[in-house]
Amino acid sequence: MILNAYAVLSGFVVVLCAIVALLVIGLACQNLRSRRRADSSPTERTESENRFYLLSLLSTWLLGLSLISWPLLYLLLQSYVPHWPGVMCIYGVTQIGVGSSGAGRFLPGLIAALQLLKPAAVFVSGVWWVLYRIQRGTQTGPLMGQILLTQFAFGVLALTDAVIEGAYLVIPKKEEFLLTGCCTSGVSGLSGRSTAWLATLSDGLGPTWLSVAFYLVNLALVLGLWCFRGCCRRRENTPGMSLVLLGAVLAAPLTVAYLIEVAAPAVLRLPYHHCLYDLIPRAPDMVLAIVLFVMGTCCVGWASAVRWLADCPETKNLARSEQDWLLSTGASCYVGALVMTILEVHLA
Repeated sequence: MILNAYAVLSGFVVVLCAIVALLVIGLACQNLRSRRRADSSPTERTESENRFYLLSLLSTWLLGLSLISWPLLYLLLQSYVPHWPGVMCIYGVTQIGVGSSGAGRFLPGLIAALQLLKPAAVFVSGVWWVLYRIQRGTQTGPLMGQILLTQFAFGVLALTDAVIEGAYLVIPKKEEFLLTGCCTSGVSGLSGRSTAWLATLSDGLGPTWLSVAFYLVNLALVLGLWCFRGCCRRRENTPGMSLVLLGAVLAAPLTVAYLIEVAAPAVLRLPYHHCLYDLIPRAPDMVLAIVLFVMGTCCVGWASAVRWLADCPETKNLARSEQDWLLSTGASCYVGALVMTILEVHLA
């Protein structure tokens, strides 16, 4: 276990997340059980409403903690870099424990799980938040079941994330043998890349065609969002939300491939260095562009969730307004990310 300021702060956030997540799970289960009782008395209904307000407050706290823990993870990993002579960036830290026969062999898998769980928890919490915003504008609360299930899923994801991060913090790392990788000394070439499967896409298309595909797909996605948004304003039932979501999902791996294979080497001025982690300390503007890409994708996902989970007569107008705002925000995020990426890559 390595103790520094970031490790202590991460441990504190992990403990808070675990406690709040357990409370969220417990209250969500209680509200779901009381909701199924058709013969609930007025007193029980009042208690259920009070529990729901408390649950919403705790979910908001858990959302804030989840948002804090996501960038804090990368700051923690960055703080671990000086502890190994051959490690040059965060990617090297993520490889600590590879090939070990002790408890350290679990470290790479734990880091990989954390990098998936944290965005998943934030996305699910966003689904809860937009449904809750719609629910507040109704009289009968028709979305209560969807909101409770979403809060329960959010609590489970946050608790799992806290347990895994706590395990990563306490597992010893100093004695682990470090295998070389793209961000450790003495390695060059494609075999050491952290994303060799994406490098295959780059080699198949070539850097020029990969750049063209990246810009065309993302511009088409922005135009599709604006067109779909305009159609939703003119007509109540507009098909195509599934296509918009599919476009955002398909654009994600292409964007990641472009950022790793073209943007990162150009911005870092290291032609053979394909690592997004190095952008965190060296190119914060590019990190902001990546955050905007992620926000744009999340907005499309949240708009799809609103379209499918808030489909009832009482919430129809509120859901359309929320969906319109999410699609507009998502398109703006994509445009901002594209502009920042173009400026960073071509002015590097």
